[in-house]
Amino acid sequence: MSLCQDSVLEGNPLNYIEQEIALDTETDFGADVPLSISAALLRRLEDTARPCVRMAIEGASASVGAIPAWLERASDIRTVGFSERNGQSILHVKAPTLGDAVPEVFDQQTLWPGMASAEDTAVQLIGRVGHIVRGQEAASDMYDQPLLKHFTHWQGLFKREVKELRLPASFKGAPVPVTLDIAVVENAKVLSAQTPPPRQIRIVGKLDMVRHSTRSFGLVLDRGEEVRGVLQEGDPDLLKRYFGKEITVFGKAIYRPS
Repeated sequence: MSLCQDSVLEGNPLNYIEQEIALDTETDFGADVPLSISAALLRRLEDTARPCVRMAIEGASASVGAIPAWLERASDIRTVGFSERNGQSILHVKAPTLGDAVPEVFDQQTLWPGMASAEDTAVQLIGRVGHIVRGQEAASDMYDQPLLKHFTHWQGLFKREVKELRLPASFKGAPVPVTLDIAVVENAKVLSAQTPPPRQIRIVGKLDMVRHSTRSFGLVLDRGEEVRGVLQEGDPDLLKRYFGKEITVFGKAIYRPS
């Protein structure tokens, strides 16, 4: 793992960490990976990175409107190239840590517990969510139905000579490789089928957390449960006026399989 500086965040250089993704394929391609495989892999990484990052930061993987600048920074995965090691093709990429890309989230110490750390990258989050889906953890807060749909789209890659990928992930420590394969795709389908569809609701609770940078907030209900939300329209400063007060929220509820 190494560091390099390729971008600037408000006058400060943004560090990119080099990471590896190992491909186990039917044919030994080495560093000469066909475009039909490499293009599909890069497209899936790009399509999955943003919802994984958004899920970790906001508690929901999808939202209406333009992509915010912080999400563009945090999910900015760059391709370095392919190499060969022990019969596997190794894709070298680099990405910023969340702490570098979205420092305000960690400075405020308002990230929901267990979702991500400042040392995580978008690549590691893809691996971590894939690992949780592989284990069919129905009560996990690391995914929702839209994010599960993104993992089902990996099916096409695993029908093009790719048996499995090994991605770095983080579990309260140094990154460790996790497997992403057709089993993850099938489990994503199962979990998605078990997830109730979104529906409009009205909910009452105390506004306990407000994060202006990502327009997200937390409500504490009478029973002590916490509900996470994202303000999709309107001025986020509106939330600050009601901080610590009981409010009524009208919105769309996103459910877990559990």
